[in-house]
Amino acid sequence: MRKIILYIATSLDMKIADEYGGVEWLNLFQNTDESDYGYADLYNATDTIIMGNNTYKTILNFGIEFPYKNHACFVFSRNAEHLDDENVFKVYAEYEMVVKKLKRQKSKKNIWLMGGGELASFFLENKWIDEIRLFVMPIILGNGIDLFTGHLNQKTLKFESSKNFTSGAVELIYSNNNQ
Repeated sequence: MRKIILYIATSLDMKIADEYGGVEWLNLFQNTDESDYGYADLYNATDTIIMGNNTYKTILNFGIEFPYKNHACFVFSRNAEHLDDENVFKVYAEYEMVVKKLKRQKSKKNIWLMGGGELASFFLENKWIDEIRLFVMPIILGNGIDLFTGHLNQKTLKFESSKNFTSGAVELIYSNNNQ
């Protein structure tokens, strides 16, 4: 069965975006190790991306061509008024059925859970995240969008590995043993 991997960067105070939803602060941490923080490996190991509606809107506002055309992209949203577009399939209901169907698809590649905080919390609470690859950046944003939002029940994760980068970033990998 395919794994759902939450691959995401946060500030030291666990913000995934600034108070306006921006992620430009991540540009401060270009890695001098000539590494892309495992992005290319993750991209090549996945063929499906799940994201929230706000994350999708943020990507569209980058002013570039949609960068994930080689992946099946699903936008989970509570707003059924938006129609699918050429980039994504919108999911408004029956979330569990969609997740189970995606995980059971015949593919050797995994699923990237891109964000945001509400969706990550929803997936974690429903025990749909198999692995978390968290990049902690050496910055405190103060205000912003939290990695996990709302009420979560206590979760214990299994530590798999860590790696530090010359940029000051630290990668933490956990598996979810609460499946």
